[in-house]
Amino acid sequence: MIESTFFTFNDYTPVILFFLVLIIEAGVPIPIPHDILLLVAGYRQVPLLHVLVAVVLGNLIGSSILYGLSWKFGSKLEDKAVRFFGIPTRQRAMAENWFRRWGKFAIIIARLVPGARFAVTFLAGSLKLPYARVFLPYLSIGSTLWVILYWNAGAMVEEYIHYLIQFISAWLLLLPICLFGILAFLFYIYKIRVKQ
Repeated sequence: MIESTFFTFNDYTPVILFFLVLIIEAGVPIPIPHDILLLVAGYRQVPLLHVLVAVVLGNLIGSSILYGLSWKFGSKLEDKAVRFFGIPTRQRAMAENWFRRWGKFAIIIARLVPGARFAVTFLAGSLKLPYARVFLPYLSIGSTLWVILYWNAGAMVEEYIHYLIQFISAWLLLLPICLFGILAFLFYIYKIRVKQ
C-alpha cells in the first residue's frame, strides 16, 4: 500500500510536497517522511525545478510561521524547559551565545538533517535572530541544498528505492510504539522532578 501511494503521486508531487513541507515545518508533527518523498521524486524524475520551487516555498512559509510563533512564545517555553531539566544558567548562556554567533550555519546544516529543522527554527525565533538579514537568507540556502541533494540522491538509488520504501513501511508501523515509549519516558521524568 505504501509503495502504491508513493508511485501514484507523480502528477501532484510538487503540490503534495508544498503543503506537506509547509505543515511539517510550521511545527505540526505529522509522521510522514517528506525527506523520503524527495528521494522518490528524484527516482521518479519529477522535474527538479518543480520540486525545488514547491519545497523551498513550502519550507520558507512553514518555517517562517514557526519562527514567528517562537519569537512570540519561545522564550517562555525555553525558560520552562530549562527549569524542568535543571540546566545551569551558565550553560544556557553559553549555548545561546554560540547559537547567536553560528546559528546561521546551523540553519543551513539543519535543513539537511531530519529532526534538526524544528529545533533550529525554534531557537532562531526564541533567540530573535534577525529574520530578513539572517534567518530567511540562510534558510533559503539550506532549503535549496536540501532539495538538490535529496532529489539527486533519489535519482541515483534507482534499484534500491524498493528497499527504502519497505524500510519506511516498517518505520510507519513502529512509529506508534516509539511515540508511546517517548511519552512514557517523559512522564517518568516528570514524576521524578515533581517528587524532588
